[in-house]
Amino acid sequence: MRIRPCISRISRFVWNSSGSIELIVDCDSPWRTGNVVGTGPVWCHQRSSESHQQGETSDRGQARGPGEYDGGMQDDTHRSPMMAVTIHPPWVWLIAAGAKAFETRGWPVPSRLIGQPLAIHGSRAALPRDLDAGTVEAMEAALGVPATRWPDMPRGTIVAVSRIAGCYRVGSWTPGTTHIEIDASVTGSQPLTSIELRGDEALFGNFGPGRWLWSLDNVTPFNPPVPARGHQRLWYWTPPPVA
Repeated sequence: MRIRPCISRISRFVWNSSGSIELIVDCDSPWRTGNVVGTGPVWCHQRSSESHQQGETSDRGQARGPGEYDGGMQDDTHRSPMMAVTIHPPWVWLIAAGAKAFETRGWPVPSRLIGQPLAIHGSRAALPRDLDAGTVEAMEAALGVPATRWPDMPRGTIVAVSRIAGCYRVGSWTPGTTHIEIDASVTGSQPLTSIELRGDEALFGNFGPGRWLWSLDNVTPFNPPVPARGHQRLWYWTPPPVA
């Protein structure tokens, strides 16, 4: 699995106007920077005493200011929950690898969550046995891991954090193509009339008419993933305390 900037413990998220996510985290070096495919720069700063004094946290993981989210973990008594969604493998790994920009669902996200962080959780579900050879091959290429090794990949864990950039309803789509016509969007999403899927993503979801596309950007993987118990629909996840 192609892991880009590593995060071990999150302290604080900052979403800025340039389409970047800034994370104040515990790292094994004073700072590091990297690029997440299609999202722009991701900065990782070591936690400092100053970052502990950023003010009160939100009790519901809401935005505290323009483009800002308190990720909790400033200390053991101020750990704000954030929204999470549980996704079956191998699709959850494709999101963490930057190969799946849209999570497809039969229902939209609430408008209040547009622009907010979303923890990506991988379920413990068994791997599917009915994927066609072409889809498996595309997934292997995207993950950089052969299917024979998928049983050894992490399950029952938070594998990444992302931002919900928008949510759109499919009006029409022809299977095997990359062009999708959009007929509705959740308030707060960038207005779009169509979407072009990139790479092999047409193989990585159900893009049928009436389905909702959750547009995810600023996807930043956790290495190692964080164990967590998943739930149906959206749920709150509280990051573990700083050791």
